[in-house]
Amino acid sequence: FQANVTVTNTGTRPIPTWTLRFRFTAGQEIYELWNGVSGQAGANVPITNASFNATIAPGQSRTLGFNARRSDAAPNPPPANVTLNTTSCTVV
Repeated sequence: FQANVTVTNTGTRPIPTWTLRFRFTAGQEIYELWNGVSGQAGANVPITNASFNATIAPGQSRTLGFNARRSDAAPNPPPANVTLNTTSCTVV
């Protein structure tokens, strides 16, 4: 499956660097990623900014995406425990 992710800074201060973290709940594995750097370890997925998209000004967004797979054909549930740096995120 393919996922496109948009991270939006809804705060009032710039975010100078970022790490998006989440947990896959059904054995998914990322095999291709763009606009970020991943270090997936089992179900835990941290994706850090690339050098060209680190700062997110207030009101701005950054988009990243990935291709992932799982070992069976069951539906893919949304990830759990999604945070940007230390802030909880809403998955829509």
